[in-house]
Amino acid sequence: MVAVTRIASEGIAVIYVSHRMNEIRQIAHSATIMRDGRIIDTVDVKGADTREIVRLMLGAEASKAAALDNRSQEKTVLEVRDIALAPKLISISFQLKAGEVLGIAGLLGSGRTELLQAIMGVRSYDHGQVLVDGQAAQPGRYKRMIAMGFAYTPESRKEEGIVPLLGVDENTLSTNFAGVSKHGTLSAKMMADATRKVIQRLHIKTAQTDTPIGTLSGGNQQKVVIGRWVYANSRVLLLDEPTRGVDVEAKAQIYVIIRQLAAEGRSVIFVSSEIEELPLVCDRVLVLRDGTLKEEFKSPKIDQDALMAACIAGH
Repeated sequence: MVAVTRIASEGIAVIYVSHRMNEIRQIAHSATIMRDGRIIDTVDVKGADTREIVRLMLGAEASKAAALDNRSQEKTVLEVRDIALAPKLISISFQLKAGEVLGIAGLLGSGRTELLQAIMGVRSYDHGQVLVDGQAAQPGRYKRMIAMGFAYTPESRKEEGIVPLLGVDENTLSTNFAGVSKHGTLSAKMMADATRKVIQRLHIKTAQTDTPIGTLSGGNQQKVVIGRWVYANSRVLLLDEPTRGVDVEAKAQIYVIIRQLAAEGRSVIFVSSEIEELPLVCDRVLVLRDGTLKEEFKSPKIDQDALMAACIAGH
């Protein structure tokens, strides 16, 4: 971005194509919004509100669908007490309510991924406690956390989230093959029926239920990654960068999916490096900085600029 700004300062015109609003705001003087092959509008970046630009990108109906409807309950489903995991996490404590979408904001390398992995049992933490429904969970027990209804989608979808050569069905149903088996043998009909339900619910675009997932777009691959835990009926979803590498339309669809899951009473921890998307999907956002949670923002008063300032304070 520094190089682009330098080139522009020398009088060279630059056309910069991106769906990342933080990049656009740092680089561009004006932004032309396109949708469905047509130019919708051109706006002055400094005077344009991010939500208005997103509305122009998606269309009025799609942007309305992502509006927040906070239905979080009083019940605490997860409590993290003084978790430490050297060298990234010093002391982390927070609670997650039923039906809540909780955002974790922080700079790259702040320990967001490590925090999710510690909660999920992918990593063992140095000290502290993870409590599920008030009961302490043993550290480093991934299978046990799954059994208690927890789910984890990794930051790197292509390397860790999918098996590219396997079908949408196998990738979706991998969390519970027993549910589509008869006498210990996978049933093709049961697999197709179960996969079709997830495809319809999450609006996944695929030619067939057994289409290799590697041929799908990034957004549809990500929906399958989330869909496998919907199929498993997980009640707490830990989502690490769930919209990375997907287009604006797919992002909006994923926001809607997450809000629908929250409306059903499921809880979500949403980790993202794209600060501007957190106010669009989260009921509450915690800022992870210097190994601890520094600040808390609550919807609808989650200010993007204040959130960014909190993330970079001291850097």
